[in-house]
Amino acid sequence: MTPTTETRQARRGDAQGITDLPMPAVEARTEEPRARLPPILGRVDLGETARAAAPLIVPAAALLVWALSLRRISPDAIGATGLVSVLPATALVPLVAVTAGFCVNLGRRRAAGWVLGLHVLALVVMLYSVTAIVEPEPAFEPAYRHVGIADFIARTGGLDTTIDAYFNWPGFFVVVALLTRLAGLRDALPLVRWAPLAFNLLYLAPLLLILRSLTNDRRVVWVALFLFYATNWTAQDYFSPQATAYLLLLVVFGILLRWFTPPVAPVPPAPRAALLAVAIVASAAIVAMHQLTPFALLAGVLALVLFAGCTARLVPALVTALIAGWLAFMTIGFMSGNLHSLLSAVGDLGGTLSSNVAARIGGDPGHRLVVDARLALTAAVWGLAALGWWRLRRDRRPVRAATALFLAPFPLLVLQPYGGEILIRVALFALPFAAYFAAAGLVALTRTPSVFRSLSTGAVMVGLLAAFMFARYGNDRMDAFSPGDVVGVRALYRIAPPGSELIAASEPLPWQYRDYAGYTYQRLTTLLPGPPPPRGRPHRPLTYRIRDVLASTVPGRAFVIVTRSQIAGDDLVGTSGTPARLVMQRLDASRLFRVAYANPDARIYVLRSTPAARG
Repeated sequence: MTPTTETRQARRGDAQGITDLPMPAVEARTEEPRARLPPILGRVDLGETARAAAPLIVPAAALLVWALSLRRISPDAIGATGLVSVLPATALVPLVAVTAGFCVNLGRRRAAGWVLGLHVLALVVMLYSVTAIVEPEPAFEPAYRHVGIADFIARTGGLDTTIDAYFNWPGFFVVVALLTRLAGLRDALPLVRWAPLAFNLLYLAPLLLILRSLTNDRRVVWVALFLFYATNWTAQDYFSPQATAYLLLLVVFGILLRWFTPPVAPVPPAPRAALLAVAIVASAAIVAMHQLTPFALLAGVLALVLFAGCTARLVPALVTALIAGWLAFMTIGFMSGNLHSLLSAVGDLGGTLSSNVAARIGGDPGHRLVVDARLALTAAVWGLAALGWWRLRRDRRPVRAATALFLAPFPLLVLQPYGGEILIRVALFALPFAAYFAAAGLVALTRTPSVFRSLSTGAVMVGLLAAFMFARYGNDRMDAFSPGDVVGVRALYRIAPPGSELIAASEPLPWQYRDYAGYTYQRLTTLLPGPPPPRGRPHRPLTYRIRDVLASTVPGRAFVIVTRSQIAGDDLVGTSGTPARLVMQRLDASRLFRVAYANPDARIYVLRSTPAARG
């Protein structure tokens, strides 16, 4: 056979699908380089890659637009309705986009959990990082105080329960002092700015554990998470013992629900015992760091044992013993001086509601709108929860455990007004389970996918988010501090010698973050004898009363500070005493006082009759 005939037969065989003929040498050479490429590159399918990356587009684009939009905000322009008054439309569009993307994926027959999770994660970052990006200084006066307490413990290496009640529950502050020292930080102030975002990201894991213990429907799980973050207006996630205790509370509830409350997840005895030990240690930490959360914990674990069949029956007794032991041995000084006032508030539901609701409805009309938004948002969540609970009961789904934990914190209302915040804390403790019931009701609308049902769910979530922005950030006009406020307080520490009496005209003020025990901190409204003079009376009585307050201290060691934040607080919510703006006007006009320091946002006053303070 000639070479020409051989070649023709080979070509004919290729055309017929014959594969056992020898490959020509030239074709072998062209295949050789392809075999040397990494195997993964040979399997890349651009179409499949694009489809896999598509769910990332909406969350990623929303975060990018969100971050770029916030750069144009001026904190000085924040009005009576808070952050909403200065947010541009380009900052609100990403929230709507993430909500729409979440609802579209929720309405699909096979909703991928990781896709829904990405949308929830984007929502958390946007909602809880906004103040860290927009505001030039860390917000919330109590956060500065907590930094000061931790700083005191880090410097002295001990506790002083005679200073105030915080040292009777020092768990959070001891841990912070240890962490700041290990990190080589001067104090914990750098941690304050990003604490809300950090805590909310930490809440994700125990919340997932709780929700997956309550339902096998991943749609309900992710909708409940979305609702939790879209309605948690209580702002108790700042740098505080409450935020940390709440995280541990979620951990305890998650463990008890998953592995000790029917139907329980199967687990060998040794890991089960270890999980119970973790819950007990977390409970002990809660008791050592916060005054109120241990009672919410006790109510919750007791409700699980009595009404949900939790098999960890000794946990309520252990928590009771931990609380009783701590109160009896670690808070003797505090309890001996405050026991009567604490017991007198028990059962006074009318007084509790008055201090938690009626006392907060006042001040600027914008602030009243914020209070209305908080009440409306809480009522909406609880209303949706009631509908979801009814739907679950109708479908014969288990609801006992979630119902028990939702209702457990409400008895706290009759124990203490908690400084006018007990209703806020009850709403916080009940929120994960209210969100679960509300999610169950909303998911029932999307069982049969349709555009209308997805739009309806999206509309509900967007409405909740709109109310959240008012409710959560409505007080930012006074909660946020300007650089001038902070610089003024630094000047106060620089001017005032140790042992001085530092007097704030009103609140809030970013102070007490250093030398916590080295100064006496006072509010002018608590020091002035009697009510302020009526409107229209001469200003001399006020200035003389302030002079008497300052003259009663060590000469030259009493300082009055007035800042922009105090004036904003009085304008926003009102004051029962003398407004900070009036104090500043009177002291500026009086020859009895001189200005020891001033910047556009802060002024510090001392008596002229005392030795001049050196700045």
